[in-house]
Amino acid sequence: MGHRGARRDRLPADHQQARRPRPWLRESRYLSGWFTVVAVVGQSQVYVVLLLAGLLLSTTDAAGLRAVQLLVYQPPVTFMAALLLLLTPAFARKATDPAALDRLRTTALAAMGVLGLVVLAAIPLRHVLLDLLFPSYTAFAALVVPVAIQSVLAGLTVPFHARLRGLRRPRALFGVQVLTTTGVVAGAALGLLVAGVDGLAWGMTIAGAVSLAAMAVVAERAPLPRPQEVAVR
Repeated sequence: MGHRGARRDRLPADHQQARRPRPWLRESRYLSGWFTVVAVVGQSQVYVVLLLAGLLLSTTDAAGLRAVQLLVYQPPVTFMAALLLLLTPAFARKATDPAALDRLRTTALAAMGVLGLVVLAAIPLRHVLLDLLFPSYTAFAALVVPVAIQSVLAGLTVPFHARLRGLRRPRALFGVQVLTTTGVVAGAALGLLVAGVDGLAWGMTIAGAVSLAAMAVVAERAPLPRPQEVAVR
């Protein structure tokens, strides 16, 4: 016991400090606070759209929309969330190197493009896939087209999202996320009122395209951090 205590006493002060969570929490709470709010705003659009669908669509239409989302939206979006976590530190490490940032963005967009092609492959196979996985909702095969496009657009936003995170621009990211959520909910509501469940799906797709453009513009114009900003706050 005494030997272990002596070893602990000989540990460098910075090593002992690193093992305590409070200093890390104090330094990272600025970014983590903003990114938590961004995540909450982003998730809220899903639940608001589901609420609209549940209130204004028939039970069958709402269930058909959800089945299509489970087929071609939810799986790739879950994968995209994991990629976002992997890309963010990569962008952060290259935050002061514009050329490296551009190369990383291009590589990430290419990877998202490949994923998008896999998702789009579900369009010609939509009848087979629905008959196999959701046989009660084969009548909603037409929804696979807009929902699959939504997935592709969501994937293409990931590199720009990760860039803003890596550059430590949480306020800009928050602004874009609020715009995105507002646009998706508005597009879904307007489309639903005009053309029911089909209009809802296409309204969200159009809003997704606008959101991608906004995210790309903001991310590309975001200033690179100064060297003193690279340290986590």
